[in-house]
Amino acid sequence: MTTETNFDPDLDRRVEHLEHVEEIATLKANLMRRVDESINGGRGTDQLVDVLAGIAVEVSDLKGHSVPISDLLTIAGAATFSLCFLGSPSIRFVRGGVDEAVGEWVTWHPVTLAGEAWIVAGRFADTFKRVDDRWWFNRMSFTPEIVAPWKEGWGDPRRHAPAAGLTAQA
Repeated sequence: MTTETNFDPDLDRRVEHLEHVEEIATLKANLMRRVDESINGGRGTDQLVDVLAGIAVEVSDLKGHSVPISDLLTIAGAATFSLCFLGSPSIRFVRGGVDEAVGEWVTWHPVTLAGEAWIVAGRFADTFKRVDDRWWFNRMSFTPEIVAPWKEGWGDPRRHAPAAGLTAQA
């Protein structure tokens, strides 16, 4: 009896692609987990500086204006609880290669600031580079769409981004 094997020459490439996507998704999840652990563990902003070291971080406000990292760290310093949920991942490789990638996520982020519950929701658009067979963050960009005290909610138009402000740079 003869057994035929249907060999797919693209299978190795496709498996490698999926492995890279999973490595990038894990890198992002681990970073956000470390941010949560830093805030929830009361470690302050010093550990956050270490966590974000080497990553170009871009954050905008609800009007699309850039927020300096020092302001972001001041806000984080007032946080006593953080739980970042990531969803709707989209990871694609730049120019068809496997050494540069763009990842996009939606985030829903309950946080306690100065004793008050807040909700922050928006979109991450991050870039990644592979160096020596390992993926690294190149840039992390966050565009908020909702920033509101939990008890007030986000129904007030001042609490969410206008439609023109929803574009994330990648």
